[in-house]
Amino acid sequence: MYEHLESLRPEVGQLLAALTPHSEFEVQAMSDAKPSCPDQYLQFLRERGTGALIDNGEHFVFEGKLVSAEHDYFQDLQIYDHGAKGDVLIFGWESIGTAYGFDTGDDWRIVEIDEYRTVTKLELTFKQFVEGLLVCYPQIPMKYYSGIWEDGTKRQYVL
Repeated sequence: MYEHLESLRPEVGQLLAALTPHSEFEVQAMSDAKPSCPDQYLQFLRERGTGALIDNGEHFVFEGKLVSAEHDYFQDLQIYDHGAKGDVLIFGWESIGTAYGFDTGDDWRIVEIDEYRTVTKLELTFKQFVEGLLVCYPQIPMKYYSGIWEDGTKRQYVL
C-alpha cells in the first residue's frame, strides 16, 4: 500500500529513511487494543513504521504508538471545547508541536490540534495524508480531492 511513496517526489524520498516498521505482533496488539483503528494506519505501521521524517531537522514525527490527546499529550479536556468529539489518538506531530490524530468520537476522522487545542478536521484518509506529506513537503496536507492536495494556506499540489 505504501511501497510507492519514494516515487511521489524522489527528491524528498530520503525523508522516509529513518522510519522503523513495526512487527506483526506489535501491529496486532494495537489492533486488538483499538479495534476501530483504521486499517490504512495499521498497514503503514507494518510497511513503514514510526520515527522522524528528517531533512535538515525534524519535519514530522510518527509516534511509536497512538497517544491520547486528553490523557498524555495535552493532559487536559480543552480539546472538547475546541471541536473534538472524542479523545483524539495522536499518531504524529510536526516540529512546531501541532499534533495530528484520529478523533475517536468522529468515526476516527483525522484532525489537527494546534497549541491552543483548536481541533481542525482534515478532509483526507490516512493514506492520502501520508502521500500528501511527501507531495506537499515541507507543508502539511489538509485535504485531498480529485488528485489534488491542499495545505492550510489553500495552496494546491499535484503530482
